[in-house]
Amino acid sequence: MGVYSRFAKVLEADGTAMSVRSALQIINHELDLYFTEQDGELDRDSRFCVDLYSQYAFNDMKFGEADVLARAKNTSVEKLVRREILYAEKGVVRFLERSELPEKVKNTEDCIWLLAQQLTKAMKSGGIVSFIIDEEHKLFYYRGLKDFSETPGCLLDTCRSAQDAYEKMLVYFTEVKL
Repeated sequence: MGVYSRFAKVLEADGTAMSVRSALQIINHELDLYFTEQDGELDRDSRFCVDLYSQYAFNDMKFGEADVLARAKNTSVEKLVRREILYAEKGVVRFLERSELPEKVKNTEDCIWLLAQQLTKAMKSGGIVSFIIDEEHKLFYYRGLKDFSETPGCLLDTCRSAQDAYEKMLVYFTEVKL
């Protein structure tokens, strides 16, 4: 977008004026390529969900705002409603709460976002707190994996410590009103 602010006109390869919409599609395509490298094989619906969540979390948003982002990610709000990921009625869109998610996921489901939400729901209902191996725990985790057969306690302690840290983060974010 910096190009638009520096020049009077931006041209397509054929010499015609490039619309802002075309520029945004190109920018989003390039961002998508970049984040695909970062996200591995994250599917387009999940990339949309991650972006939408980073802007709105589980709060309501206007349909138009969600629709613009969905189109930029080559998906649609309607598709995600059918897949039971989003709620959309009367101009309002939001993520379904985990309690609203279907009990079972189709074995053909490929949306990483939905699968992660289902896994989190199942773990929570089973009393299991998930965890993330962050930078602080990474070296201990690798060592624990390497030495597991001789000293399994190292890996278990590392995972429990990471779980405790994650649980504190969950408590913090559930207390914060977004």
